[in-house]
This record gives sequence, C-alpha cells and structure tokens, in this order.
Amino acid sequence: MVIYVDESGNFGKAGRYFVVAALLPDRPKRIRNMVGRCCVRFGGGKPLPEIKGTRLGFPQRQEFLLKMVSRSDFQFSYIVADKCHIQPDLLDRQNILFNYLTSILLRPFIRNAREDVQVVMDNRSRKVSHGNMLEQYLRMEAAVKWGFCHCLDVSYGDSRSVRNIQAADVISNTVFQFHERSNRHCYRLIRPFLRHGHLFPFGRFGS
Repeated sequence: MVIYVDESGNFGKAGRYFVVAALLPDRPKRIRNMVGRCCVRFGGGKPLPEIKGTRLGFPQRQEFLLKMVSRSDFQFSYIVADKCHIQPDLLDRQNILFNYLTSILLRPFIRNAREDVQVVMDNRSRKVSHGNMLEQYLRMEAAVKWGFCHCLDVSYGDSRSVRNIQAADVISNTVFQFHERSNRHCYRLIRPFLRHGHLFPFGRFGS
C-alpha cells in the first residue's frame, strides 16, 4: 500500500486552518498519467514543471478534479487543524504538532492494512516533520497502539518527479479552500471519495 501525503496552509499567523491530506490510489499510474497530461494542457504551449493547488484558477481546478474523479480508483482522507484553538506553544513546536496530526490522519489506513505500507511525502514536509522523527513516531504508534505488524516506511520525494504528490497537493488545497474560504463546489466533486475527515481540536473546531 502506498499513501501520498501533502499539506496546505501554515502554522503561522496567516489563515485559520491547516490541512494535511492523504491520497490512497488503487491505480497510481492512472492518476500519475492524468497529472502529466494536465501539466501539458495547463502550460499553454510549454508544459508546467508541476501542478500546484495554490496556482490553479477555478476552471483548471475543476477540470483537474473532474478528470481525477472520472474513475472510482482512489480514496482520500484529511485532517484540518483550527489554529484558533491550539495552544501557541504547540504551534511553535511545529514538528510535534505536524507529526501528531499526521498520525491521526494515517491511523485508519495503517491499522487496517494487511500488507507493508509506504508513506510518500513532499520534500517540503521534511523540515516541519524533522526528517525521520515522523517515521519513528509512526512506527512506535503502529506497533504499540495499532497492532500493525508489517513494514512501515516514510520517504520524501520531489513533487516535480512524484506526480501523485501533486494530486495529493490539489486535494489538500481544495479541502483548505473549503474550510478557509467556503469554496464548496470543488470540494463537492471529491467528497464522494472521502474515507475520513478529521477536525482538530475535536470539541472546539470552528467555534
């Protein structure tokens, strides 16, 4: 099992929400090829080096997601953190918060897996997760709390070459746009493929 993870937002003062999303494709090659074709189509004659959710206008985002959901061959999950209800000292300790949120996000996938699991993250996440600290944390949680007895690997890739990270980026940004700016249309396109949507902190989110 391969899970692609990316995030949208930040732990700073800009914006209220921070999103981490996980993409679990049944047919990774189909989504990878779709991303490649969109890079060509959206480039206006010169292929884009990568698709970035923050740079997509509404027509391009809609087209990308419509192509993605044209087959029922993927699932996604996300966790949204409401920074208004997170202690400032925890926001300052970004690696601890990021690793904790990511563990909540990935727990259902890993706990129910009956095979090895590979988590692939954007290189940009390496700094906030403090490199292999996330992998060590997930392995401990999986072994001690989740009953996972297979191999668990966390790797980091350049999103320009790992196209499925780009797909995870568009999903995470679409979820971010939904919560931060109430942009509902594109979120509704992917909503049928949602496996888990976590809101953190659970009792005070959005209040």
